[in-house]
Amino acid sequence: MGYRAELQKFVTSQYIHFGIRITVAGVLPAVILAHFGLLRSYFLFPLAAVFMGVTDQPGPFIRRRNSLILAMISFFLVALTAALAKNIPALVFPTILVLGMGLTMLGVYGNRLNSVGVMSLIVMSIFIGSPLVGHDIVRSLLTFTAGSLWFIFVFLLIHSLQPYKLASQMIGENYLELSEFLKIKARFYLPNPDFDKLLGQLLTHQIAIKNLQENTRETVFRTRTIIQEATTTSRLLMMMFLNTIDLHEKLLTSESDYIKIQESFSKSDLLKRIHDYLLTLADEIKNIGIALQSGTKARPIAGYEEQLRLLYGYYFSFRNENINAENLENFMVMKQILIRISETTDVVTNIYSIFSQDISMAKSLSTGLDYAKFLPKEPKLNFKVYLSNFSLSSQQFRHSVRITLALLLGYAFSFADFIGVGHTYWILITIIAIMKPAYSITKSRNLLRVYGTVCGGIAAYLILYFIHDEIVLLILLLASMVLCYTFLRNKYFIAVFFMTMYIFLMFNFVNPGHVNTIFKDRLLDTFVGGVVAFAISYLVLPVWEHTQNIEYMKKTNSSNLKYFETVMMFLKTSTYDDQKYRLRRKDAIIALANLSDNFQRMISDPKEQRSKLETVHQFVNTAHLITAYTASLSQYAKSGKPYRDIDFDNWQKKITAELTRTSFILKNQKYDEKFLKESHLIPEDFVSSLLEKRKQELEEKEFRQEHDMTYISYAGEIKNINELLILIYNTSREQRRSVENYYKTKPALAPERS
Repeated sequence: MGYRAELQKFVTSQYIHFGIRITVAGVLPAVILAHFGLLRSYFLFPLAAVFMGVTDQPGPFIRRRNSLILAMISFFLVALTAALAKNIPALVFPTILVLGMGLTMLGVYGNRLNSVGVMSLIVMSIFIGSPLVGHDIVRSLLTFTAGSLWFIFVFLLIHSLQPYKLASQMIGENYLELSEFLKIKARFYLPNPDFDKLLGQLLTHQIAIKNLQENTRETVFRTRTIIQEATTTSRLLMMMFLNTIDLHEKLLTSESDYIKIQESFSKSDLLKRIHDYLLTLADEIKNIGIALQSGTKARPIAGYEEQLRLLYGYYFSFRNENINAENLENFMVMKQILIRISETTDVVTNIYSIFSQDISMAKSLSTGLDYAKFLPKEPKLNFKVYLSNFSLSSQQFRHSVRITLALLLGYAFSFADFIGVGHTYWILITIIAIMKPAYSITKSRNLLRVYGTVCGGIAAYLILYFIHDEIVLLILLLASMVLCYTFLRNKYFIAVFFMTMYIFLMFNFVNPGHVNTIFKDRLLDTFVGGVVAFAISYLVLPVWEHTQNIEYMKKTNSSNLKYFETVMMFLKTSTYDDQKYRLRRKDAIIALANLSDNFQRMISDPKEQRSKLETVHQFVNTAHLITAYTASLSQYAKSGKPYRDIDFDNWQKKITAELTRTSFILKNQKYDEKFLKESHLIPEDFVSSLLEKRKQELEEKEFRQEHDMTYISYAGEIKNINELLILIYNTSREQRRSVENYYKTKPALAPERS
C-alpha cells in the first residue's frame, strides 16, 4: 500500500486527533489572549487546558467525563495547597511529601486515575516553582480553573458531534496492529528465516495487541450507546471489534513447524507465493483499519480472492507432479496451512460484507454475548483499597516512595546556587515524567527524555536564530504541539523532541529574546532531573522484574491448562459454547502477553538482576506455542464433528498431567505419582493405519478434486489433530523441564496415600 496508506493511517489515528484536540483547546484561548495583550497575565488558562487534555485517557465517555471533573477538582486543591506553601519555605518540603505520596498512590485504581495523579503532581510543580503563577494567588487559581472548565467544554462538544469516533479509531487500530502481525508471520516463509528473531518479534507485537485489545474492550463494552442501542453504527462497531479477536485467533492458528516446512518445500516457489499472498492479505486488513479510523466504508483494494485461487492452483499443480507415498504427510501439512489461510481470508471477506450492512440489517448483527463477563475486575473506588496499599508489598507504594524522595531531592537542588539551576519546576516535571513503577521503563524514558530534549533544543535554537517571522513561528509552534501530543503515548523520543521545540517557541512569544537562557536552563534542568530519577529508581526500593516471573508463569500455565481442557471437552462431546470458549481464549492470551511483557522489561534491568534469563525465555516461547497450538486445535472443536479415531481421553490425561506437574513445580509443591504415570500414557494410535491406507490410495477424493480449496479429507483432519496433540504434549514437556531447570531440582512426588 506504500506511503499513501501510511499517511492515511497516521492522519486518521486517535493519536493525531488527541494531539489536535489538546492543541486547539490550548492554542485557541492563547491566540485570543495574545490578541488583547493578556497572554502573559493569563498564561495559566491555556496551560490548564493542555494539562486537562493529557489526563483524558481513552475509554467509555462516562469514565472520561468523570475523570476530567475529578482532575479539575484535584488541580484546584493541589494548586491552592502548593501556592500557599510556596510563600512559607518551611511548608514546601512537607507539601511535596504529602502530595507526592498521596497523588502517586492513586495509581492503585488504574491508569485513568494514575494519569490524574501524575498531572496533579505537575500542577504542584508549576505552582511551587514557576514564575508564571505570579503573586496574585486568587487570580491564578481562578484562571487555572477556568482553563480546566474550558477543556471540559471542548471535550463535551467534540463527543456530542462524534460520539462513536474514539471507539471506531481504536477498533481500526486493532486491525492495523493485526496487519503488522501478519506481515511478521509472512516472513517465516521467506528463504532462511531467523526463527528466534521472528518469534521474538511476534511476542513483542502480541504485547501491543493485547494492550490495545484490553483498552478497546473497555471502551466498547462499557459504552452504553454501543451495548444498548440497536443502531447500525453501534452494532457494526461491536461486530468489527469481535472480528478483530477472531482474526487474531486465526493468525495464531497458523502456527506451524516452520523448520520442517522449509526443509520440505524450500526448493519450490510455493513458500514465496504464500509469503506474497500473506502480504496482500495484510494490506487488506490495513485497509479495513484505515477505513474504520476515518469513518468510511472499506472496499477491497486488490483481487485477493483471485490471488488465493492462483495460489491454490499452483499448489495443486505442484502437488500432482511431486506427491508420492514418502512425502504425502508433508503435503497434508501444507494443505492444512492453506486451509488456515483460506479461513483467515474468509474472515476478511466477512468483515468487508459487514461494512455493506444497511439500517434494515442492524438487528442481524447481534452477537448474544454477555459483554460484562469479558471485562476485568477493577479496584473499587473506596478508601479501604487505597489504605491497604500502604505497604512495602505494594508496588505502587514503593513507587510512591521513590517518586516522592526524587521530588524532594530535585527541589533541594534549587538551593544549590553553584549548580545554576534555572527553573526548579522543570526538574520536578522531568522527574515526574520519567519515573515509572518499573526500573526498565524509567531507564528507557530517561535516555529518551535526554536525547529528545537535546535534539529538540538544538532544532528550536536554530529555528529561533534563523526565523523571525511571527506567523511562521506560530505555525511551527502549532505543528510542534500537535506532533508532541500525537506521539506522547507511543513514541516518547519524538514527543519530547517536539515538546522541547514548542516550549522554546512558546517562551519566545511570552518573553522574547532569551533563547540562550532557555536553552541552557532546559538542558541543565533535564539533566539534573534525569540523574535524580535514575539514581532513586536504582537505589530506593527497586522492584526487579525477575521477582515477578513466577507469578506470571503460574498465571500463564493455569490459563493455558483451562484453555486446553475447554477445547478438549468440546472435541470429546462434539459440542461448542462460544462464550465459554471466548473467555478461556481471552484469559490465555492476556496471561501470555503479560508474561512476555514482563520478560521484555527484565531484559532492560541491570545484568545482575536478569535472573535465569534464558530459562524464562524458554518458558515464554513454549507458552506461546501451547496457546497457538491449542487455538489451532479449537478450529476442529468448533466444527462439531465427531473424531472417533482420536483417543481424546488419554491425550487429555497425558497433556493435562504435564501442565499440572509444571503447576506444582511452580508452586513448589509435591504432586501425586498419578500425574507422572499419566504423563507417560500411550494413547491408542488409529491414525497410522489410516495414513498407511491413504498412502496406498493416492486416488483419494482430495487428489481427484484438484481445485477444491476447502476440502480436506477425514484422514487429513485426523492426522492434523493428532499432530497438534503431539506438539502440545512435547511443548508442555519442554516447558516443564524449563521450570525444573529454573529451580535446579527434580520434581518431588507426594507420599502415597494409604
